[in-house]
Amino acid sequence: MPSFISVAMAAGSAPSILLGMIGLGCVVIWPFLRSLRRVIVVQGVGATAFTFQFAVLGASTAAVACGISLAQLMIALTVRDRRTRLALNVASLVVLAALALITWAGISSLLAGCGGLVSMAARNQPSPIRMKVGFLIGAPFWLAHNIIVARRLR
Repeated sequence: MPSFISVAMAAGSAPSILLGMIGLGCVVIWPFLRSLRRVIVVQGVGATAFTFQFAVLGASTAAVACGISLAQLMIALTVRDRRTRLALNVASLVVLAALALITWAGISSLLAGCGGLVSMAARNQPSPIRMKVGFLIGAPFWLAHNIIVARRLR
């Protein structure tokens, strides 16, 4: 793992490293929260940090996917009607698919898109436990994406 950190530090700028640290901190913290509202707020901070980090690193599809995740989190926080929330999230997936095609960068774009899809399904779960399980299912997509992006930075 130290080599991955040193590669990231050598390839990335100070802002991208700071944004990644903020995002990672949020990823570590939110599973320990019990309130769905608090989970969504902390995830929103993380999604914002990762959106900017991926943009700085040139991972366009991931930046778009994280930005759409932020929009989905805002929907989860503000829209109470389940049908309306689901319709808005499905619409955001259509936007994600279109933007993934526009920013296509091969397998990393496919992984970011799949991660965004699974994350959206997780965000629509009615309980924090089911949400956590959904994010565990989506984590391998994002992990594989991040490994590919890190290798491109070398």
